[in-house]
Amino acid sequence: MPTITIATVLNITYGLRVFDAVYVLTNGGPGNATDVINTAVYSSFAKGYWGLGSALSTILFVIMAIISFFIIRLMNRKVEY
Repeated sequence: MPTITIATVLNITYGLRVFDAVYVLTNGGPGNATDVINTAVYSSFAKGYWGLGSALSTILFVIMAIISFFIIRLMNRKVEY
């Protein structure tokens, strides 16, 4: 079970950190159709909006930490028979 827990947490955090595929293939898409939080962070830093980029990065970190915490807590529950 610990292996499944670690694999689940790593896969979900990787899914939230996807940037390269979105940026290379669509660059945010037509309009902002395929824009994810990571491309928003990148574009805000590129435009010089340092505060907005830092705030978005912090929000992404908090979301990933909360999701990881609940997954680890859910997977490590003891099942009583």
